[in-house]
Amino acid sequence: MVRQLAQLRASGLDENWLTTFSTALTRVAAAEPYLPQLRLARQRAEQEGRAAEADVVLALGYAAACRDDWTRAAELVAAAGSALFSDTAGFVHPALIRDRLVRPRLDPGEFAAATARGEALSLPEVLAEHGV
Repeated sequence: MVRQLAQLRASGLDENWLTTFSTALTRVAAAEPYLPQLRLARQRAEQEGRAAEADVVLALGYAAACRDDWTRAAELVAAAGSALFSDTAGFVHPALIRDRLVRPRLDPGEFAAATARGEALSLPEVLAEHGV
């Protein structure tokens, strides 16, 4: 990641929303404070004309998974899913997190129930709950 950022800066560009978002995901995986970086990623996305609410909720789902909170992870990934599954650039992340990380940790009934609850969640409410 550090090398990619250096290459981006060498091109004359500073961080964009995607590099900022990727840094937030890296912090999630490293169990470091990630919410300030996630807030910044959302702000940068808005400045660049991208609605990143679903991406940010997906990152919150990933954070829940990294804390072994599998039920909440399933809910958050489902909340973000419908918006991201129609986004070519965002399709891979929710599929990987949902199918490779979260689904195997829950029994099928629990996964289905958590997914149904997540699909009913409001993205703005989830973001407000987490302060992003």
